[in-house]
Amino acid sequence: MQPYACLYFPAGLPASRLDSLADACLRFSSQVAVRDGEAVLLETGKSRWLYQQGSLGLRLQHLAQREGPLQRLRFGASPAEALALARYDAHDPAALPLEALTDYASPFRVDEPASRLALSLGPPLRALGLSTLGGLLALPPQSLGSRFGPQAPLLRHRLAGHWDMGWPRYVKKEQPSESLSLCQAGDSGCSSLEQLAFSLRLLCERLCARLRGRDERLGRLRLTLSVDVFPRREPRHLHWDLGLPLALGEARELHRVLGEALQGWLGRGLPGPALAVQLQVLEVAPGSGGQRHLFSRHEEQVEAFNAVVDRLRQRLGPGQAYQGGLLQRYLPEQAWEKVLREPPAQRQPIPELPYLPARPTRLLARAQPLLRVGDQLTLANGRRWQAVDWQGPERLQGEWWLGRGLDRDYYRVSTQEGLDLWVYQGRPGAGPGTWLHGFFD
Repeated sequence: MQPYACLYFPAGLPASRLDSLADACLRFSSQVAVRDGEAVLLETGKSRWLYQQGSLGLRLQHLAQREGPLQRLRFGASPAEALALARYDAHDPAALPLEALTDYASPFRVDEPASRLALSLGPPLRALGLSTLGGLLALPPQSLGSRFGPQAPLLRHRLAGHWDMGWPRYVKKEQPSESLSLCQAGDSGCSSLEQLAFSLRLLCERLCARLRGRDERLGRLRLTLSVDVFPRREPRHLHWDLGLPLALGEARELHRVLGEALQGWLGRGLPGPALAVQLQVLEVAPGSGGQRHLFSRHEEQVEAFNAVVDRLRQRLGPGQAYQGGLLQRYLPEQAWEKVLREPPAQRQPIPELPYLPARPTRLLARAQPLLRVGDQLTLANGRRWQAVDWQGPERLQGEWWLGRGLDRDYYRVSTQEGLDLWVYQGRPGAGPGTWLHGFFD
């Protein structure tokens, strides 16, 4: 396996698109470099035990196809060799033209002085009848410096596979964003929510591939929509911030959440043709790792669970989808809290607990007073039950340090109607009377 790879775009590519592709390539290697407007280079030798060259090439081509169909992928013994093979659409380094020496002189960026020195070797080499880099390699290295100048031995040294240049540091963007123009040639833009949702799928795939390469997941993003609203001369820019209490990293799940959000933001339809759309990352969360587990679907299950919760919060409201967590409180109605957390990777063993009396499956937010006449229990709304058996009491006391004490005797009351009630009686000085606090379904 050749240790270096190059994704080359003959027609050129904007810097933002190359940065997006470089971020996505970080999942395969930490050594990534961007050559402005042309290519993305990466060192793949350290991942030879994880990816074969063929499978890695297919993965890189899949990422590059999102940027455009015109790209070339080549592997080489050095970054310069991979770049030159991709630029000249060749497979044999020895068959490369002499002009490829400019890539060996400066593969990571355009360096005009280094390129001129490399090109200055062309005329004297052609005078010897040489036209390819293989001919330069055939010359004895001892006399190159005296015949062609000091740069000739250095370039031949690199041609022979002895790489002496440091790898430039690639700096990731703090808040990556992905944008897409919705105005094709002769088109006035996107006119319906269905078309807009379809266009957002590509942006979600690009953004999630980028975040996965950075080992991150999406926590909060901003959607910006440029709309042509008549009679305005300039497009109107609409902004919406979408918070995800449970982070997402899969494009499919993010697209579903955005679809639910669009229905709420633009329920009446677009105010005009949409000209462009942008997704900008505002907050991120740590990722779940660069490699999927081969024998477990836990990561997919977590993503699906997070997406369902995020979609419910979009449809029902921010505080309407939550989990119940236990709190150390004596007061039953306040012994829990609203939490949101991802399912654990492994089920934790349940510790052995001391015997505790059964608790109702439905707990009322506020206890309701009961009128007790003999064995008949009646609520204020007229609903009544005939008590058959009283199990208890279970005495709950405490929380006097919070300013109001708790002193109740709880009973599980079986009724003729078949429903078991959770009833307590307040002790003297602590809210006397009979109260309904829950149901055993």
